[in-house]
Amino acid sequence: MGPLPVPRLARRPQPGRRTDRRGARRRAPPGPSAPRGWPDHPRGVPPRHRPEPAARRRRARPQHPLGARPRRRGPRALHRARPPPRDLLRSRSRARPANVRRKARVRRRSPWWPGGRTARGARSRHRAAQSEIRRGHQARGPPGERARARGLRGAPVRTRRARRAGAVIDRARLERRIAELSRVGGRGTSVTRLGLSAEEQSARDLVGSWLAGRGATIRRDPAGNLFARIGGEGGAVLVGSHIDSVPDGGRFDGALGVLCAVEAVETLLEARADLRRPIEVVAWADEEGARFGVGLFGSAAVFGRLAPGVAERRDRQGISVADALRALGERGDPALARRGAKDFTAYLELHIEQGPRLERAGLALGVVAAIVGIYHARVTMSGQADHAGATVMTSRADALVAASEVVLAVERIARARPDTVGTVGEIAVRPGAKNVVPGECVFSLDLRTSRDLDPYVHEVLASVERIAHARNVGASIDELARVPVTTLDPKLRDALRRGARSVGVEAPELTSGAGHDAQNPALAGVPTGMLFVRSTGGSHKPSEFASLDDAALGAQALANTLREIAG
Repeated sequence: MGPLPVPRLARRPQPGRRTDRRGARRRAPPGPSAPRGWPDHPRGVPPRHRPEPAARRRRARPQHPLGARPRRRGPRALHRARPPPRDLLRSRSRARPANVRRKARVRRRSPWWPGGRTARGARSRHRAAQSEIRRGHQARGPPGERARARGLRGAPVRTRRARRAGAVIDRARLERRIAELSRVGGRGTSVTRLGLSAEEQSARDLVGSWLAGRGATIRRDPAGNLFARIGGEGGAVLVGSHIDSVPDGGRFDGALGVLCAVEAVETLLEARADLRRPIEVVAWADEEGARFGVGLFGSAAVFGRLAPGVAERRDRQGISVADALRALGERGDPALARRGAKDFTAYLELHIEQGPRLERAGLALGVVAAIVGIYHARVTMSGQADHAGATVMTSRADALVAASEVVLAVERIARARPDTVGTVGEIAVRPGAKNVVPGECVFSLDLRTSRDLDPYVHEVLASVERIAHARNVGASIDELARVPVTTLDPKLRDALRRGARSVGVEAPELTSGAGHDAQNPALAGVPTGMLFVRSTGGSHKPSEFASLDDAALGAQALANTLREIAG
């Protein structure tokens, strides 16, 4: 028996099934240059292996990003769902040129990416709000820090899982509330929310509404401070900062401390943390003192450190502190807000650094070891107003010239002392006419040092008296505040370092060159700790900035510390 006849088709290798039709279009027709294995004639190939005529080739439908087609109105605006191309999921040969493979891909962009579907296709009223901070102005942390912060991004699902593994802050909620609070008295990146004003009260109401929804007991004391208590009786752990600002200030000074305190407490509640001590979130009133000249006003009232006669001090419109409190519904006496140090077992405050040290070190967090001593006063130089042309130079008692010498003396004395600064930030001249010799000049004094405060103040005030005598003018000094150098509690400093370490930051110890509400509870005997968050762009101005990543790390470190000392 001879060999069985083998069909001509089987004697020659057939094109593989993986070769797609678009690849077949690029092949040369049968002929002398045809690749080996090409059939002699299409009729010798089964129909399923024959190349399709160009007229019958199936083409993949073009893929359009969402919203790329022009918008239509009416019932036709609803596009009918189209079936995907039948060969869309076919395996593609990697042997094709790279440019062909790129064209074959379905190109889509994330709806959250700039220029993606949300930015191009959605109408303006549905688009997400653009960030007010350009990417180039955002703080950049050391390598790996953004990855740690991204691990803190919380959604409701993330928080529920955290109940078993640990309390994780809701990063998106924190970001949303930063923007929400900055709109109270804000315009762009600038915020003007003066102490004991309607804007500050609106901010208090907003913060109180967040915590009231969590079952907190909300109250406002006679000095305008907001307290939100969670838990039962006994000494509470107090945590917070202030929510007022200087004129045309930034969005983060003080406010970030209140926002992170609210977020930390909410996170512990969502995680069902077992807290043995109650927690009180506080939003201090008028910390800046920009309106009435009395800094740390709200915390000083609570801890009995207000100077006598503060209620009668007036702003530039002639409104007194007492009047401003009555306009808010209070009795007008801030001294009624005093509470005993035994009401609190500890005080914690988060605040932006307001300086460059953490930024230069490439660190997101720092622990405050001490706060500078501060002296605030209002100085009045009283001379003789007279005609600018008819009064000869040797017969003048020019109050402004005397004040100018004092300003230079403050600069000279501060430069000669280490870790010392002095500032004259306000000045007013009366009668204030170009052709009148100034008869009175009133200016502010802001003296700060991390060393001994009293010798520094004594030297400056002695210079005021000497210059006034030499210039034949009078001088009076109205002391507004005197806060000594304040060392914070070592045990709470250790606890805050552990909290920072828990989020991957080895926080250094720093001395704060700015005054803070934390000084008043510390000086009253309440154990006090303070955590700094890196900030850029300076402070007390619209460019003041703290990144969301750093704020998230700070809030998480604060929550972990609260859990340790209150749990």
